[in-house]
Amino acid sequence: MPDWSYGTGPRDALFLLDPARARDLTLSALGRLASLPGGTHVIALLGHMDPSPRLRRVAMGLALPGPVGLGAGLDVRSLATRGFARFGFGYVEVGPVADSGPAGAVVLSEAERSIRYARPLATVSAERLRDALQGRAHSVAFIARLACTPGATLERAFEERRRAIGVLAPSVDAFSIDTCDDVSTGVWSLAEWSDRMTALVAAAQTRPVVVVIPPDTPDTTAEDIARAAIRSGASGIAVAGGIARGEGRLVGAPTRSRSLALVRHLRDRVPAGTTIIASGGIMEPADALAAFDAGATLVQVHSGFVFAGPGLPKRITEALLAHAVPRESPAPLSPRYAWTGFALLGLGMIFGGALAWLVAATSTLLEYEEQFVGLSPGALAAIDPRLPAFLAHDRVSLAGGMISVGILYLALAVFGVRDGARWARNAIVASALVGFASFALFLGYRYFDPLHAIVTLLLLPFFILGVRRLMTEEVITSANLHNDARWRSGLWGQLAFVMIGAGLAAGGATICVLGASVVFVPSDLEFLGTTAAALDAANTRLLPLIAHDRAGLGGLLLSEGIVVLLTSLWGFREGARWLWWTYLVAGAVGFVGALGVHVTTGYLDVLHLLPAITALALYAAGLIASFGYLWASPARPLAARAPTTGPAA
Repeated sequence: MPDWSYGTGPRDALFLLDPARARDLTLSALGRLASLPGGTHVIALLGHMDPSPRLRRVAMGLALPGPVGLGAGLDVRSLATRGFARFGFGYVEVGPVADSGPAGAVVLSEAERSIRYARPLATVSAERLRDALQGRAHSVAFIARLACTPGATLERAFEERRRAIGVLAPSVDAFSIDTCDDVSTGVWSLAEWSDRMTALVAAAQTRPVVVVIPPDTPDTTAEDIARAAIRSGASGIAVAGGIARGEGRLVGAPTRSRSLALVRHLRDRVPAGTTIIASGGIMEPADALAAFDAGATLVQVHSGFVFAGPGLPKRITEALLAHAVPRESPAPLSPRYAWTGFALLGLGMIFGGALAWLVAATSTLLEYEEQFVGLSPGALAAIDPRLPAFLAHDRVSLAGGMISVGILYLALAVFGVRDGARWARNAIVASALVGFASFALFLGYRYFDPLHAIVTLLLLPFFILGVRRLMTEEVITSANLHNDARWRSGLWGQLAFVMIGAGLAAGGATICVLGASVVFVPSDLEFLGTTAAALDAANTRLLPLIAHDRAGLGGLLLSEGIVVLLTSLWGFREGARWLWWTYLVAGAVGFVGALGVHVTTGYLDVLHLLPAITALALYAAGLIASFGYLWASPARPLAARAPTTGPAA
């Protein structure tokens, strides 16, 4: 559910701007991100939006990654096409293409959930679109929507479209022919238009052609156009383009019922196997399921992408997986022992953390540590009375973090990996790899900790057991269907936990860097009432011992931040009660350890504790905001029929 980055403030801010200005700002920002080295991978990391292989479809002869497309008109100049390819779409419709002048105004209605495009509609020239698409490797199909100059004669419109096909054929995978200004409204005769369609299909050669019929077209007229288009060689029909509203076209929620009715009407009257694309008023996953139930082969979003957010295609594909597409194999694709290995890793960390907490609370130094520094606890306190408490503050924080991470791993293994959730496996692997790698930091401090080495070696086999085989499929068992109050509140809860994860990761990385350089922050030295030079002068092995503790804490916090962040980015789904309990228990243990030890040791510097206090506030807010969403009963779909036309690729 990547809408946490859109529906928690940025959306409302953008809606205050002129719609065209807001659109250009958003598309430009997304396009710049996607053009950066690794930019598309960042988009994929944040959203995890690529559709499941089970949703691959062959439609109109095209192999599509998924059944959800992006309609033309949102990104007319293809500023963000590269980014949209990672948003979970199976295809992206670009354009409309025509030789037109300045576009009319764009009016957005929050109350009606609609967008009205005044005439003349925004278009792009074939040459400019070709240049925008050149050199862009992509995994989705590109379909170019071909319009024509307003008021053009039949012959001129035909020549414009034929020329555009010649220019764009090397850059796109298919073409769609807009009919909202001509044959759908009776401006041209159906017979003349049909003859020109045959010529356009021939000009497209191997590129499929789709005919776009507006939803406000009368049933009999739409049926005649669809049949004529198919006789002319068209590969599919799209119900799209909005409805007439004043001097323009209206798209959004008001078009939904009419679009569904026309899709249902055409499905019963066109040849079996004909691709039908449904658009119009698909504002939430339930609308897409209803369109498939009406007989659509594919669906495409336009206004819903603006009002609901960039996560809509992912939410639709997850709704299909959870409610409409049967599993091909009754057995989970997760290896039998993968989840067991990760669960044992989590249990091992819980046990190790509890043991470390006990040791830190009852002894200042372990025997081998006393031998390393050559000091007894009394001699250590003689150097600085607060030094034992300072060591305990790092070690109890580390122990609490270990238990928290162990709880997260255990929950992800039992409720995620065991049920085939590939995202859960990836979250554990990414976090654990960093955790194991952080052991190397200890060696850089001129101190080898045998206990840490033993714990690492004991936990490593469980990790290897979990990663020994890859999971090949993402299994979705619950999905959100509606843009209701619980969903909107859940966005804020998700944002809170994303911020906690990012903050923990950043804090852990900072502690690793500081530990490797200056060891202490100013508040540490103020609490101790000394300097690093004075401690080093008293005993040259004190700083390596303290720095090794810092390395352990920093590596642990970095690892914990990664698993919290990735879990919050990828695993936040309606009805996932186990995730709410995991946040509650793991967070409570971590905060009790981190904040409690500061209270017991008297280390209460406000600036030092500010990050932890901020995280605690986010933690409480996240639990409250996400409760209704994560505790929701499994949603019942309005429709349960999957896309029926076009076999799986």
